Amino acid sequence: MIVRAAYEDDKGELISCWPDMWPPSIKAKNENPNWKDRVSLEEIREIIGTPNFLAEYMARPGEGEGTFFPHLTKERHGWWYEQVDPALDIDPYVSNTLICYYSGEELVKKPMCNFLNMNRLFLTVDTSFTATADSDFKVACVMCINSENELFVLDVWSAQCREDLLLKEVMRLGDHWRTPTIHVEAIKQGLGIYNTLDSLVRTRAKEMMGVSHLPAVKKLNPGMIEKTTKIASLSLRFEFDKIKLPLWKADSPSRRLKDQIEQFNPDAKDGGLQHDDELDCVCMSQFVIKGRLSQVRKLQLENKNALERLKNGEVIDEDLGTPIAHGIDWSRVGAGEIQDILDRNITDDTDNTTRV
Repeated sequence: MIVRAAYEDDKGELISCWPDMWPPSIKAKNENPNWKDRVSLEEIREIIGTPNFLAEYMARPGEGEGTFFPHLTKERHGWWYEQVDPALDIDPYVSNTLICYYSGEELVKKPMCNFLNMNRLFLTVDTSFTATADSDFKVACVMCINSENELFVLDVWSAQCREDLLLKEVMRLGDHWRTPTIHVEAIKQGLGIYNTLDSLVRTRAKEMMGVSHLPAVKKLNPGMIEKTTKIASLSLRFEFDKIKLPLWKADSPSRRLKDQIEQFNPDAKDGGLQHDDELDCVCMSQFVIKGRLSQVRKLQLENKNALERLKNGEVIDEDLGTPIAHGIDWSRVGAGEIQDILDRNITDDTDNTTRV
């Protein structure tokens, strides 16, 4: 009979099977005077590494072998915040919080408001068939890509839950980060999520979902590629430091993503992973990103002309390939005029896709 040192509850939290011997976390150890001389499971994981921890303490021996992806480090694969201001949690597009990361050997520090306006954001969604304790996780992931082809994982949410909660969280993330597009894996169960999200956008259900921004909804079709092959294709990004992760975050989705990266083994069954949902959602980025992205060019247009063009149904400046809306000072535009633009441009008659 094999007894693991711990197990995960429905929320993904680690529950120790013998807390007097192995407190589950540093916080739990500090709160109990009887455990102060113990070594917590969280500390053990940090000391011996996740693969060895899973093999020796969690009774998952097939997952303790050599890792496929390079060892994750802050300098190569991380991003973090400095000089955090209150606006970051309210509206990151007006926040002067510095987002920091290494691009090659150069340490880059940019205000969030500039960083988000310069790069392309998108949101990927992965669902599951069931919502039980043994089900796969439903995941929503906000990412962006810059002109240096560096992929940033900005925000991850995941849970074993019903699809109505997934819908709410997808719309919340899309609203908070103002992602222009939501990409749903349109196979099997994903078709239902796509149709529901598409319906919410077409009916402009802002009040019902409690949001002020409605992204466009796009189908994502990965084709017949096996999941392990799809995940393994991320190896070049890790090898050449072209992926940036929030390694400092300690929430359950971010921790699961980090664990899946460290545990992945393409030669093992199911990649050697019990769950790969967060990592799979990040892998969807390769089907969203097409080619090398140039830096966003700011559109210079007279406010009056740009406003008239939007009212006439134009959305993109064909010469620059830039949204006309980028050239307008919206603080000078009345609510009635904005409503006229939305009524005119909500749907593209040629292919029935959302344009605003």
